[in-house]
This record gives sequence, C-alpha cells and structure tokens, in this order.
Amino acid sequence: MVLKEVVSKDKDIAKLEELLKYNLTKEQSSNIEKEIYMLKKGYSGEKNSAHYIDTYYKDSENWVIIHDLRLEINEEVVQIDHLLISRFFEFYLLETKNFNSKITINEHGEFSVSYGKNTFGIPSPIEQNNRHISLLKKVLDKYEKILPKRLGFTIQPKFFNYVLVAPKSIVNRPKGGFDSSMVIKADSFKSEIDKKFDNLGNTEALNCLFKVSSFSTIRKVGSQLVALNKPSKVDYIKKFQIKPEQMRSDKSYYCFKCKKSISFKVAKFCWDDKGRFNGKVYCYNCQKVFKRSSQKNSQLEMV
Repeated sequence: MVLKEVVSKDKDIAKLEELLKYNLTKEQSSNIEKEIYMLKKGYSGEKNSAHYIDTYYKDSENWVIIHDLRLEINEEVVQIDHLLISRFFEFYLLETKNFNSKITINEHGEFSVSYGKNTFGIPSPIEQNNRHISLLKKVLDKYEKILPKRLGFTIQPKFFNYVLVAPKSIVNRPKGGFDSSMVIKADSFKSEIDKKFDNLGNTEALNCLFKVSSFSTIRKVGSQLVALNKPSKVDYIKKFQIKPEQMRSDKSYYCFKCKKSISFKVAKFCWDDKGRFNGKVYCYNCQKVFKRSSQKNSQLEMV
C-alpha cells in the first residue's frame, strides 16, 4: 500500500526558471541552471525507482510504502527517498541515485562516476543512507508511541540500507575489501529481497515470526510517520544571494505573433535559427505554427 507518493518538483523548477529572467551574474545563472538540472534528474530517478517499487508492492498487504519522506529532528533533517515497512517490522530505506553511466566503488567504499572520459568522485550514498537511518531512529525514539508494543515491550524494527541506481548504469565493484551488495539496480530490488528471505537462517526466521505484525499495524506506523512529514521550502532568492536590485529584467522578450512574454533562452533559440524564423522570435506554440506554415510554403514553391 502506498501511503505517500513521490513529490513533484515542477513548482520548484518553475520558480528557478523565473529567476533566470532576472539580472543575474554568470555564476548565479550557472548555479541556478545546475539546480534545475539536478532537480529534474533526481525527480526522474525517484519516479523510476518508485515505479518498480509500486509495481511489486503497492497491492500487497505485507508492505506499506512511503515515498519522499522528509522529517525534522533537533534541527536536523532526514530526506528519505523511499521507505518500505514489512509485516516482519523491517524498515527498508532506499536512496535513489540516477546515474545512467559507469559507477565505480573501490575497496575502501569510495564512489566515483564516469561520463565519457571524465570521472568525478561523489559522496558515498551508502553513508548518506546510514545517516538517514540514524536520524530516523532518533525520530522513533522521540515519538515512541509510533512503535507498537507486544507483551509490554516495544517492538524494535530492523533497518536495511539499499542504494538504487538506474537499470542502465554500469556498476564496477571492488574485488575484495568493501561490501557493495547493498548497491543494486532499481529493477532488481524485488529479486534482492526475495533472495534475502530465501537465505534466512533458523534464528533469523524465528525473530521475524516474533515481530510479525498485522497489516493494520504497519499501516498505522507508516501513517504516523507521514503525519510528521515536513515539506521542504527553499528560499531560492536567499540561496543564490539574489539582491533586490537584480530582481528585474532590463529586457523583455515577446513573441512576434501572439505577443506573449518569453524567456531569453527561447528568444535566443529563434535568433540562432534565422533561416527558419527570419530573425524574429516566437513562443513555443507559435514556433510550431510557423514551422508548419514554412513547410507549406516550401511545398508550394516546389510545385
């Protein structure tokens, strides 16, 4: 059962695109464009992972699913991409990384990503998720009534850390030293969980049976966590240090046909294709009409 869906980033992206119309420095514009790129890429990865998770578990009465859970505890914030709670009272925290490229993990647990000939080091998503688990434990300790009791004792969940990467990505793993088994492709998550249950030892199986809870119990736990969700409110003006005097545009760009206001990027696109638009600028919708008209004129000339 899905208790919370992936949060759309469309509003944040729209706000950032509006900021690009202001009189920004090159550094500010570059940073905002990077922010837009990362939001779009992250949102795409989360949606793709959510698709695989929901396909297998949304109709199951053995699991509850929470996407995009943001909790605050003692001025600290935990942003969990996906949280799955099973009837065995196991909490699976899944961190999504949308790398459609080559990911390398060395024997020390250090991560790097390669795009063509360029390789970049990145923070360990495993350690990032470990911090999420630590903060989630603090939340559960603070709101102790969330966890159910049995025979007078609070049932303590078992936490699992998984990093989901894009199905098309290539993962180079260390031959020894560091255990990278928790880094898996998003479309392989169910197979990984099934394998884990198949390999349970007798003691682990007994512990699972002791903790087994009803679907209504885990749904209640998940719902209480969702009730604590604190949506992020980013002040992009403050983040990118945009001054009041910058918050205006010296130049306004309008569509030649419908007079609708357009961005500099749309105007530049038209200017860069003078052969098609004759040096004039058009909004996206009017570009389609103009191109169709141009095609008809070309056909008439050929006749």
